[in-house]
Amino acid sequence: MIGHSSVLMVLSLSLIGTSLTLGYLHWPGWLETSARLGASGAAVCCGAVGLWRLVRALFRSVRAALRTRRRGAEGKAQGEPVEESVPEAATAAGSS
Repeated sequence: MIGHSSVLMVLSLSLIGTSLTLGYLHWPGWLETSARLGASGAAVCCGAVGLWRLVRALFRSVRAALRTRRRGAEGKAQGEPVEESVPEAATAAGSS
């Protein structure tokens, strides 16, 4: 998810560069203006989508970390012997 966001941000920066570079070409005024507006609009859209995806990915990561920490605290509070039951079962199966 974060990789896709980075790609969109780089695409946005390259579109901004394209928009700035179009000013140095000697095209008719309306063609230059429409090309620059199109590149700028695409840059804004790609940047906004990339930033949204990045923020969403970071939010989900933080939420998952908090959920994992909360589950770990609940397991310790209840005293669940999850790892101790597995060796006992293996020992009982090996002795028979």
